[in-house]
Amino acid sequence: MGMRSGTNPRRLVGGLAVWGLLWGWCGLAQMAVVPLLLPAGLAFGAGGGVYVAETGRHVVDRFDPATGTFVVVAGNGTEGFGGDGGAATAAELDSPQGLAVDGAGNLYIADVHNQRVRRVDAGTGVISTVAGTGAAGFAGDGGLATAARLSGPMALALDGVGGLFLADAGNHRVRRVVLATGMISTAAGNGTEGDAGDGGAATGASLDSPGGLVVDGAGDLLIADTRNHRVRRVAVRTGLISAVAGGVGMPKGISVDKAGNVYVADAVGQRVLRIASGVVTVVAGTGSEGFAGDGGPAVEARLDGPRVAGISPAGLVTLTDTRNHRVRQVDGEGVIRTLAGVGTTETVTLSGPAVVQYGTGSLVVGSSSQTVTLYDVTSGTPVALGTAALSGGVGSFSTAGLGVGTHRLVAASVGGESGVIAVTVTPAPVIAAVAGVTAAYGAGIPALTGTVTGVLARDQGLVAVVFATAAAAFSPVGSYPVTATLTGAASGNYTVSATGVVVIGKAGTVTSVGSSAGSVASGTAVGFLAKVISATQGVPTGTVSFLDGGVGFGTVALDQGGVAGMSSVLGVGTHTVTAVYAGDTNFVESASAGIVEVVSPTAPPDFSLNATGGGAQTVVGGTAATFGFGVEVTNGSLSGPIVLAASGLPAGATASFNPALIPPGGAVTSFTLTVQTVKAAVMVTPVRAGALLLGVLVLFGVWRRRGKRVSLSLCLGMLVGCGDRVSSVVATGKGPVSYPITVTGTSTAASGAVLQHTSVVTLTIQ
Repeated sequence: MGMRSGTNPRRLVGGLAVWGLLWGWCGLAQMAVVPLLLPAGLAFGAGGGVYVAETGRHVVDRFDPATGTFVVVAGNGTEGFGGDGGAATAAELDSPQGLAVDGAGNLYIADVHNQRVRRVDAGTGVISTVAGTGAAGFAGDGGLATAARLSGPMALALDGVGGLFLADAGNHRVRRVVLATGMISTAAGNGTEGDAGDGGAATGASLDSPGGLVVDGAGDLLIADTRNHRVRRVAVRTGLISAVAGGVGMPKGISVDKAGNVYVADAVGQRVLRIASGVVTVVAGTGSEGFAGDGGPAVEARLDGPRVAGISPAGLVTLTDTRNHRVRQVDGEGVIRTLAGVGTTETVTLSGPAVVQYGTGSLVVGSSSQTVTLYDVTSGTPVALGTAALSGGVGSFSTAGLGVGTHRLVAASVGGESGVIAVTVTPAPVIAAVAGVTAAYGAGIPALTGTVTGVLARDQGLVAVVFATAAAAFSPVGSYPVTATLTGAASGNYTVSATGVVVIGKAGTVTSVGSSAGSVASGTAVGFLAKVISATQGVPTGTVSFLDGGVGFGTVALDQGGVAGMSSVLGVGTHTVTAVYAGDTNFVESASAGIVEVVSPTAPPDFSLNATGGGAQTVVGGTAATFGFGVEVTNGSLSGPIVLAASGLPAGATASFNPALIPPGGAVTSFTLTVQTVKAAVMVTPVRAGALLLGVLVLFGVWRRRGKRVSLSLCLGMLVGCGDRVSSVVATGKGPVSYPITVTGTSTAASGAVLQHTSVVTLTIQ
């Protein structure tokens, strides 16, 4: 694979007898141990090596029986992701677990927390990604595996026909990558966490966090259905799924020997089990968590979190005893031994308080080594927290970096490890102080802001606070407490208490006043109307007082619209009227500007006559003309009738009114005048009767004589000059004559005063 034994070797200090048994060699009586940190994955290479995934150190090792060394073949020991396209030993891994080696010696790694499956080329030692984008989730079936999303790939298995199975634990599926094309698909599981589907298509079944895979001699896929506590089989020919065995604790890594027997590492039951013809037997472990039993019967040994039970080329059960940091093997006689990992060459102690507050505390570590590393193994996948340099065999670790919760911690050196201790980290208190907020009733609550004190320097920018209050725009006037909620990536490490209140004060008001008339006569009631509005929102309640020159003359309650009204009779003179709002629970008092009200002395009743319809008519003599008039009574009512008369009539004309007079009380408001004219042929002026008669006779006689003309003027002169004057004759028909006719209305006031008014119309006679 292009990986040299000189790359970060960890040499054995003893012989190779046990490994000789593994590979069919003879050798020394025993081998010494090599320290490992949480070994989880295990695979055997056809070229003579055994691969171990150290999740705690984020590397993959290979043991070479020919040289007696452990060599790092992938990972630089730094937790993270990086290095694709370069040397695998320079790449970053994150908690590798499942391993598989193909016939060409290419190594496949389940890079769990990087959400990828990666491949180390046997010829070049270059690492690349086979499946996964690095983002946790489910996507990509039917497309390129490198574009698919995985969720916690835990185990791998090659099917021998160009396919790589991967246990996509977080997606509750087993997926298959065709290595030649890079395409991915689901081989088992419908993505629903559960236990269902036996007897049907594997892709329609429910799985629960599958953690182990193996392909048996028939090409069938065996699945350690971890949280369903079962081993299940997918038949390669039919695609149907069935149960192999149930009640298997917490099955993790599985393997199959040449006889078809299935071996399962029960991580919770602390055992390795064999399933043969449906019968489950114990191969190793008492069921008690811990370490004991090396050199004795494997069934009497104590294990701690076994992850993988593999079968060596010699057919021996080989297991990763993960939390004991060992690879152990059961020989043909049923005796268990440690092949690699920490033995008893060095004692490491770890102690400290069981409960610490976030951001504080420390643990004491003791060891003969110069440096010891502290690991958090809470999730089963170790996370390195730091390395301490010891002085005089004693050192310390700070627990300030631990998040809130209970942590299982272990310290390890190159020659030993401590027991696991539990440390519970409680939240650190912080205080969130809200900036003082005062809002007027109805104005709404402004955004609440403030400061947080007590957040550790390293968490600055990772903790924010959101303030809230029960106060709202229309909450009654008063003080309201503020609550605070922390947000952000580090917020779960703190508890918060809030200080400060929201104060809602009374809202301002504006009062205005108006009247029904700005000036009135004495004794007339004036209507006053006041309106009170909020300077924010809402409608004020309470009362308004009306004042005349500062002296109140009435108090009225506001209606639902904030309006109050009343009427009052004011004395003669000029008045300044204001409205004063008294305020209520949520609104402050206010006063209006003054308005001027003028009250004049009362005028006596009076009337007026007004012609209607233009006031002019033209008629032919001898016909009648009718004129219309309106009557308006002011300042009350008259005590007597209005008597009507007309003057300026044409000679001989007569006038009549309808009605003849206007009665008191104001019910009659109009009347008509009809003028009857005389014919316009002649008009006579009274003369002596005898002279008139004589003149007519003489005139007639003169006209009757033929041939004797007498002057008409002479005859008329004679007539005029004779006797007493009875009438005069006026010739007409020489053009229209206009006559201004004056209509006079006369009444008497209550005081006895005579009231008289006129209206003039024009009559024209043709």
